[in-house]
Amino acid sequence: MASGGEVPSWASDWNGFRVAEETLDTLTAVEQNGEVVLRVPQQARTKASDAYSREPLASDAIAVLGIASAERSNAILEKSRELDKRNQAVAAVLLQRAAENEDTPKMLELVDTFARINPRATNDIIGALSATLNDPVSYSVIEHALSQNPVWEEAFWRKVPPEPQLAAFYNLRMRERSPRTTEEADTALLRALIAESRFPDAFAFQKRIPNRSVSKGVQSLAWQLKTGGQVSADMRLDKTIAAYIQPGAGGELGRQLHNLEPGSYEIAASIEEQRGDGDLSLDLKCAAPDEPQASKTVALEDLPVRVQVGATTCPIWWVVLNGSAWNSSVPFRAIIKQPTFRPIER
Repeated sequence: MASGGEVPSWASDWNGFRVAEETLDTLTAVEQNGEVVLRVPQQARTKASDAYSREPLASDAIAVLGIASAERSNAILEKSRELDKRNQAVAAVLLQRAAENEDTPKMLELVDTFARINPRATNDIIGALSATLNDPVSYSVIEHALSQNPVWEEAFWRKVPPEPQLAAFYNLRMRERSPRTTEEADTALLRALIAESRFPDAFAFQKRIPNRSVSKGVQSLAWQLKTGGQVSADMRLDKTIAAYIQPGAGGELGRQLHNLEPGSYEIAASIEEQRGDGDLSLDLKCAAPDEPQASKTVALEDLPVRVQVGATTCPIWWVVLNGSAWNSSVPFRAIIKQPTFRPIER
């Protein structure tokens, strides 16, 4: 007799469910003709057949037989899934095949299954859906599914795809009237749009985000601060920026994107606290990809300064915060009141 409640080996060998589970674990993934497929050894087929003969409800055994079948593979796998809709191995194989066949409705059905039985796995497989967005039929199917508020909706919006699907993903997000999303997902999409220089889309999307204020004539995106390393910055709870620079180091601390209507502006910032010996400055750079690259560098101690934006000049600007501590013997630290654009009334 086995001790400690363990199952005796002879009992395990006769248990169809246990044999089926062990057989499924013996499958290996290999690359074949540029695709990843599961290889089923002959011994695994034999054991799966044996397990199925002992326990016809052993879905893992049916899954192995289905994967091994050349002619009726999908039909057998679907039969296994009917017996056990929680079988993740079967769902994963069917999802891969649906993606290869660009069968979006089937993919949605399987993603819905994953989202219910293993929410963590949903984040990893949701990208298969986004990869089909450039197909008009798939786009329409996914849009309709999202309108029904599926259980995987939040995971879908968190998984922002790169180009070439980014544009379709953005359009889909803008068309949704009341998506179930999160601040994390909104920030991820904003960053992706900025990284691809899709600045008008980024500003248009920001207007759809709740609690994002827009000053008169000025629309600004969140600061992108450098964290870690010898030159770093953090946003404090009071919305000031804490800068940290090691002795003998220098570089960019962070940047913020601004969309300015034509007019005159004053840009201001101030250093509220400082320790060590260092310098802080702002670079004002035109960010519009189709505009001539204009730039201006201003030391923080020389602020405020005026900026003129004409009807035909650059409307989108990067404000880049730089710092250095070349001559400091101790780390340079400073608390900076955020640089702001203020329209100058005429």
